[in-house]
Order: sequence, then structure tokens, then C-alpha cells
Amino acid sequence: MKLFYRFSVMAAIAGTLAFAGCTDDVYDPERGIQTEPKENPLGEDFAAPDGFNWSMINTVNLNVEVNDEFDGRYKYLIEVFTVNPISDVSAAPIAVGTADKDGNYNAEINVSKATARLFIRQTDPKQRKEVYEYDIPENGGALECKLYSVSTGTKTRAASRVTANSNPAAEAARAAGITEIADKEYKETEVIPAVPGTSDGYISDNPWDEGVLADGAEYIIGKEYTSASPYLVQLRTNRGRATVFVQGVWKLSDNHSNLDIYVMNGGKIIANALTVGNNNTLALQSGGSLECTSLKLGCPTKNFGSIKVGKELSMNLGNRPELFNAGNIEADDEITINGSNVINHGTLSAHEFNFVNARILNKADLTSATDIDLNGSQLFNYGNISFDEADGEIETNNSTATAIVNHYEARISGHEIEGGLSVYNDGFIETSKFTNSSSDVLYNSCTVIVKKEFKFRNVTLNKGSITAGRADETDTEWLPVPEIETLSNARFTLTDGSMIKAKEFRVKRGDVIFRAVNVTNNDKSMIKAGTIKFEQPSTVQLLSNNLVIEGKIEGPDRYRPFKKNESVNTGYDESKYTIETCGGIYDEGNKGEEEKDPDFPIEIEDSDVYTFAFEDNWPVYGDFDMNDLVIVMSRKELQVDKNGIVTRLRMTLELRATGATKTLGAGIRFTKFPRNMKPDKFRIGGEDVSFEERQSIPTYILFGDARTELWGGRYTDTEKRINTIVGGPFKKDTKEYNIIMEIPASANVKPEDLNINHIDIFAITAPATAKGKRTEVHIAGFAPTDLGGTHYFNSGNDGSSAAENRYYLSQENLAWAVVIPQEFAWPAENKKVTMVYDKFRSWITTGGQQDNDWYRSHNQDVYPIENLTPLNKD
Repeated sequence: MKLFYRFSVMAAIAGTLAFAGCTDDVYDPERGIQTEPKENPLGEDFAAPDGFNWSMINTVNLNVEVNDEFDGRYKYLIEVFTVNPISDVSAAPIAVGTADKDGNYNAEINVSKATARLFIRQTDPKQRKEVYEYDIPENGGALECKLYSVSTGTKTRAASRVTANSNPAAEAARAAGITEIADKEYKETEVIPAVPGTSDGYISDNPWDEGVLADGAEYIIGKEYTSASPYLVQLRTNRGRATVFVQGVWKLSDNHSNLDIYVMNGGKIIANALTVGNNNTLALQSGGSLECTSLKLGCPTKNFGSIKVGKELSMNLGNRPELFNAGNIEADDEITINGSNVINHGTLSAHEFNFVNARILNKADLTSATDIDLNGSQLFNYGNISFDEADGEIETNNSTATAIVNHYEARISGHEIEGGLSVYNDGFIETSKFTNSSSDVLYNSCTVIVKKEFKFRNVTLNKGSITAGRADETDTEWLPVPEIETLSNARFTLTDGSMIKAKEFRVKRGDVIFRAVNVTNNDKSMIKAGTIKFEQPSTVQLLSNNLVIEGKIEGPDRYRPFKKNESVNTGYDESKYTIETCGGIYDEGNKGEEEKDPDFPIEIEDSDVYTFAFEDNWPVYGDFDMNDLVIVMSRKELQVDKNGIVTRLRMTLELRATGATKTLGAGIRFTKFPRNMKPDKFRIGGEDVSFEERQSIPTYILFGDARTELWGGRYTDTEKRINTIVGGPFKKDTKEYNIIMEIPASANVKPEDLNINHIDIFAITAPATAKGKRTEVHIAGFAPTDLGGTHYFNSGNDGSSAAENRYYLSQENLAWAVVIPQEFAWPAENKKVTMVYDKFRSWITTGGQQDNDWYRSHNQDVYPIENLTPLNKD
């Protein structure tokens, strides 16, 4: 059998029953039962409010409704758990039944008040399982469970796609104040000098002399100058502006002013370190070229030809001079753009790019051999941007102004995007790592592929996906991102059928919110992860209706937000929902098996262990150490048939301790069994037994002498208290009572009839005599059996009243016996429960409004029950 020793949670309940003390509990047959009232050992002010029933158990009335997609041809299986069966595959249901379009599943269940949530698992006729999580009402009561939300179908295919004319991410960027550069479709400059092949103004015959042009002059460096005049050190005007047309090869230095320079088809400029200042303009036609070691551009530049720089190309002016490229610009070192606009319709390539307070519009190809630095810059991509796949990065300085807008069918690929920046994607982004740190935003309406690690704070998916891509373009399966991690105070929003697929999804620090919303359709969104681990968040909220969680959820219960009917939890690869976004089908969905009804019978198991603790001095107070008799129900399993009728009961009870010096017996009564019900089989410890005679409600006497049962034979006076005195009489092997009962279907016993609130385990503190019935002590609220006496009602400290249906409660509304819905570490001998469990007082005096889990912690003055083991093991 299973023996649960979670004694730290159980210890508190014993305080309630502490009314029978071990120092005043000696029964003297000559004197009879003590009936003189005693002072409250816990203090005159220690009392429970009227109406407090001493229960640590909630009764919940479930009404479970399914969305029947099979028109009533088959039944859906409904199972109820207190833990998520996906996270804990060993979990057994505490209730089970069926539902379809013609009938909901209704059940009454009992759960510990310390249990905050229920998990409802639905298995459809195709054997596909979904888990829904619900908060239990604080004080029990009705719980409506609709196992569906807005979306009821199995197809999740985006109703509207991102297209060239519909860019949700770009629209979101504009809404965030990110204004795109206006594209300029420049044509090549078709300029012809006034007198072809000649020049106006003065040109020195000496090619090394400077050429001083008149205002408005046009000068042609023709083909004939290529060899005859290979170098003109300077070409300038004294005032005004002049125009230079390069048809041949112009070899020059870096000092020019007030020139409009046109490099014609076939023309070339060759230089070492070249500066084209801000009082010039530069235009290259197709077939024109510029080659230099380094290039500094301070003027508007239009390139339809070729610019090749051996080292660094830089453009730096605060008034945003514009670089327009429809040809090829290439730098072997770095291209630095500071405070400028860049419009690229051609090819931009460099070893590294450094954009500072720049705005870049890429409509063709931008390629870096290593990194792309975006510091306060904005990059708008309609084409292809690539950087080194092995080690290259798009880096930022965490500026809030830094942004990337990746448009429809555009692509960005490389090793890592990192830093603090906003990314708006309507196209395709592929990296090994995507890690942000501060004021980050990811708005994705298409495909983001991250092959190793994704760490983010603010993520919005609008019919978008985050996966690790496909092993091969022909594959239909999209791989999971190996590691996804939320940054502090993360916000993840999935809209209209979006998807995140991960191997491990870690929820870290701060206040974390997950949302799944629907704007244009009712498609479900999906987080699909091998494991979702809640590690260090302060709080986690799920603001959602249409979210599918595929995978195992791990971490403390208080961090698990997937509850109510706002999300569906399934096993990995087990949900029925198909996810399709702009990149195609990302999740095929589980097609299931051939339809059929659920297989019965089914086993259900109570999720809690229950400890029954008694004080034996009723009807007067005892010492409140709550250890006179300790019995644990460590197992209760039911077999249920297809009609929801119990056909078999298996129960294990353990006698753990007896701290009384009098002889105590114990019995069990099944208060919801039909009167005079006879089981088909009733065995305890392998022997056939029967219910007690002359009882209208089925009752069985477990034992007549607890000490003999536990000790296993005769005992001495020093062995009367067993397992209550630290260092005293100790019996390691507890006494077990394994009950097997086969119940006829005609008895119509429902699972709720065997809830813990309908099982009455009681103590017998004095046998029947010729003058009267036996003396019994029951859990507060249970009446005595037919063979138990009521003659001590309203004597001593008792305040019982059969007319008021009030039993085994004192005049201060205190109890002599309680049931604790967990393992209970009972106080050591002569230790009042209030001395051991500091929250017991507030639980009682507030009528259960505070510290319902008072039994979870104690001061160690308890009996070390971890040393005990069951006598017989299954």
C-alpha cells in the first residue's frame, strides 16, 4: 500500500479534538464516565463561532458540459483530478463519468480546503485528451465547467494572411510612432555637358595643378584624359557651383568643393582616402564606378553603378543626407552611417555595419560578414538582410528608438539578434539566438525561427509563429526552439491562431502575463513545449480564451496560471488543433483513433490521505493533545461502471497511535449506504466479515482494544500509551485494515456516497452496560450509531442537541474529534495543540476564515511519525 508521511501538514487538525486529555482520561468502571464540566484547557477565550463545523473539507458540486462534435453518437469520458495529470502521470482521478450533447456530467466531490484547483480531463471518442483547470470556490459549492471556449473546431487556420497590401506588424510599428522612410524611385542622371567633349572655364595644362572652374562651368574628364592627365589633385570653383562629368578615369585626392560630380557609364574615380564633403553631390550611373581605400561621404549620394572601398566607408551628417543605392556598394571593412538616411535598391555589403541614429530602407540585399550595429537607428526591410550565421549579431545599445520592421516576404538571417530593440515582422526572420534585455518588443505576424535560444520580455504574435524551423524545406514538421525564457515582467500575447513551439519554456522573474485573444477569427493559439517551467515569477496571470497548452507544466502550483476554461492543456503532440499561419501548417493536430465509447469499469482514487484524531474524555474536556486515538485512511479506491455506479470499494485504514490509558475501540459507518445493504463480498485483512447487527446504517467495528491491536499482544501498565511519548513505548509497524467490498449494482451506490464527509470513523470509549448503550465519540456533526448512547448529551462540557442536528460539539462549539485531509503529525504527549501549531487558534476563533491550512507547520513538538511503517504492505 501507499503510506504518505507528510506529517507537517496534518498536525494542526488534532488541535480541534484536543478536548480529551491524556492526563485525565483514565476510565474507571466503578466511577463511570466523568460528567462534571471542566475548565477549557485552551483558555476561557478559546471558542469557535456558532455554525463553525470544524471541517477542513470543501464539498464541490460539479456540472461539466462538453462541446459534442459527434452529435451524441458516443460518450466523452470526464475525469476529475486535484493535480494536473499531464504534469503528474501517476495521478489518479477522484471522480469519473461521461457526458455528451444530451447530458452533462454532474458529481459531488470532497476536497481539502487547502486544495485550490481542480483539473478536468476530457477524453473525446477519438481518444484525444484535454485538461481544463478551474479554481475551487473558496467555501465549496457549485462549479460550472464548460470544456470549450469561443473556438470549438479542430482547425486553427488563419482566416486572413499577411500580404503585400496587409502588413499587421508594419501597422503596429506605425501605431508605435515608428515612421518609415519614403521610398524614392530615382532614375539615373542623364546629363550631357553643353559642348560634349569640351569644357568651360580654366583648366591648367599641368595635370598636377588644381583646376579652378568658373561658376556654372561644366567640365568633362573624357576618355582621352585617362592616360594623359591621370591625376587632378583638386577641382574646384572660386565661387558658385560647377559640374564634372567623368567619362574616363579620374585619379584624384580628397579635396573638392562646390561640385556636382557625375560618373558616367564607363567612367571611374580612383583614389586613396577620399572625402566628398557636404557642399558636393555625387551620382554614379550604371557602368560608372568608384574605387578607393577609404571613403567619407558628407553629401547626398546616388549610386547606380559600383562603389568599392578597401577599408571603411562612412557617411556622417546631422541633417540626414541621403544615400540612395541601386547598384553595388561594397566595403572590405566597416560601413558607418551616422544621422543619415539610406535607401537601398541594390547590394550593400561590408565586413560590418554600424548605423547610428540612421534610418535604413532596404529593398534588395544588405549583407554583413560579421555584425550589424543598430544604435538609435531604424531598419526597414523589404528585401534580404544577412549577417554571419556562425557568430554574427544584430546588436543595439538598448535605445528605445532602435527598431527593425521586416515587411511581407522580406528575410533577415544570421546568428543572433540581441540587445534592447523593437522588432516588427511580417516576413521571415531566422537566427540561432534571439535575446533581448530591456525595452524590447517583438510583434510577429509571420515566421520567426530561432534555432537555439529565445529570451524576450514583450511578445505579440498575430497569426505568427516562433519555432526552430525545419530540418529540411520539404519537411512538414517544424522543430521546437531548444530554450525559450521570459525576461522580467514578461508579456506574451498570441492572436488569431498563433504558435510558439519550444523544447523547454522557462517562466522566470517578475509579474508574467500570457494572453490569447481573437480579433478576426475564433482560431485557437498554441504554446507547445516539452516542459513549461515556472521558476521564479512573482505572479503569473493567464488572460485568455482560446489558448492551447501542449506539454508538461512544472513548478509550484501558485505559479501555474492555466485555469478556468481559458486554456486547454494537452500532452505534447496530443492536441487535435491544426495551426496554420503564413509559413504554412505549423502543427498538423492529432487526428485521433477510431471513435468509440469510454472503456469501463474505471478506477478512481481519493487524492487525500485523511487522519482521524480523537480525544476520549467526552462529554468533558481533555488536555487537547489530540493523540488518544489516531487512525489514518491512507487509501480509498472505487471501481465505477458505465452508469456511474460503484461496484467495488478498496480502503486501507491504519491505527497509528493510542495515547489513552483506557480501553478504546473504533468503528466505521457508511452513512450514505442503503439501509441494511449487504455487499456481495466484504473482506478485511483477507477474512470475510459482515456489518454489525442491529444497525440501520451499515456499520463495522474495527477493533475493541486499540492497545492490543497496535501492540500485537498483552501490554503492561507502562505500555498503555503507544506512539505518543517521545522515547516511550514505540511500535514501528502500524496496524492495517485492508477493506475490500464488492457492492451490488442494485444498491445504486454513487461515488459521492463514499465521499469522506459520508464516512464516519468513530471511537468507542466505554462499552454498553446493562443500564445503557455504549459511549461513542464521533467527528463533529455525526450522530451516534443505533448502538451508541445519547444519555451524556448536554452533560459535562457537551452541547449536543439531536433536535438541532448538533452532535459532539461543546458549549463553546469545540469538538472532540476531527478529520484532517492530510497526514497528521500529532502533538507529543501532554503538548496542547495550541502549543505545537501556532495557527490553530486563529483557525478556530475565526470560524475557519483564516489559516485553513494551519496543520502545514509546527514547532517540532510532535511524535516522529516518519519512523512508522505499515504492518502489511500490498
